Amino acid sequence: MVDQILIALKRNDRVEEIIPFIQQIARPGMKLLCLVHCGVSGLNALMDQLLAIRTGIRLEVLAGSNSKGDVLKERRQWAEQRVLPACDVLRNRGVKIEVIAYAGRLQRVVQNYLQKEDIRLVMMPSRGDWVTKYLYRIGPMARLLNSGRLRPVVFLLPGK
Repeated sequence: MVDQILIALKRNDRVEEIIPFIQQIARPGMKLLCLVHCGVSGLNALMDQLLAIRTGIRLEVLAGSNSKGDVLKERRQWAEQRVLPACDVLRNRGVKIEVIAYAGRLQRVVQNYLQKEDIRLVMMPSRGDWVTKYLYRIGPMARLLNSGRLRPVVFLLPGK
């Protein structure tokens, strides 16, 4: 049985904030499952359908219409591009990395993984201090706030 750590990232979370904590915990042979939020926008598909209905053009002919498989593949590639470069240090230490793109509510996705997989630890960035997070986003203020401290991380030990 392989020990698995589940990293739950919401839309604006960055895996780089959690890597220092994972480096202290992860051992060679462990598996790291990174859940990365990829928002679902059905607007393009809806617009394509409306255009097809109004004009009589077949949906397959429209340039914006991708198959569901193509969309899922693109989202997974985007998630991997976002996470894998930051995890190079862990891969070099023998930790297996799996990136999973998800849409919808994080709580529901995490619950599904806890039921299906043998997860030893769930980690996610802390959601506190929204003022500081906002100031970091606006750019120049970040230099004033940069104290060198790491953003807190929440550790959850799932009870089986």
